[in-house]
Amino acid sequence: YFNDRHALDLGVFYYTNKTGSELNGAFEWTLPVPFFQGLSLYGGPGVHLGFHSEFGGIYGRKHLTYGVMGIAGLEYKIPPIPMMVGLDWRPRYTFATGSGVDSLGLGCLCLSVKFCIF
Repeated sequence: YFNDRHALDLGVFYYTNKTGSELNGAFEWTLPVPFFQGLSLYGGPGVHLGFHSEFGGIYGRKHLTYGVMGIAGLEYKIPPIPMMVGLDWRPRYTFATGSGVDSLGLGCLCLSVKFCIF
């Protein structure tokens, strides 16, 4: 978090169904939910960079993917420690694709655990 309204969300994902991994980064605006201390809504734009294998394993054809994404969700900050749990949706558009990687994705519903560094 840069302050109580702005945050940078960095993530690393591993996909078992597409045999690949991905780095995500998003700038988020947060809005506290009234009458629920520690609960916030958040959303914002971001980018992603991924490496996927067409046939799986180390012998498959490798593809570099990159694109833009959005993020929107709800999170709860656990009061005594700098940690949050959340549920978010991440729609995306991928500019470079390989076999098995969609250009326009409705994204995924993600359960996340975040640690506050700042």
